[in-house]
Amino acid sequence: MQCGCGSGRECSETASEDRGDRWSDGCIEKISWQDEISDYVKDMEEGLKGAKPDRVFITHSGCDQQIVQSVIEYLEGLQVFEEILVTRAGCVVSSHCGPGTLGVLYIEK
Repeated sequence: MQCGCGSGRECSETASEDRGDRWSDGCIEKISWQDEISDYVKDMEEGLKGAKPDRVFITHSGCDQQIVQSVIEYLEGLQVFEEILVTRAGCVVSSHCGPGTLGVLYIEK
């Protein structure tokens, strides 16, 4: 639905309607989780480039495979890591963080 905020964007009425909502310009703007996770990983780039090159982990609590694959491709493009491992978060992390959580784990040099 078109928002009454005057932005011309398609917005939601409330934040609880969709997991991919973000507060913006007095309304709730729909965004994708893939964009959010991509931004999260790109924000880590400096640390990733300074990491030990042995391996990096992508740990998630049930993310869509397409999202996980895009993170794998981004990490491969950095040409830092010898091994990229994908793991599922255990029950404690998953129950506290909820579905769709993704983390990139590495060791600094």
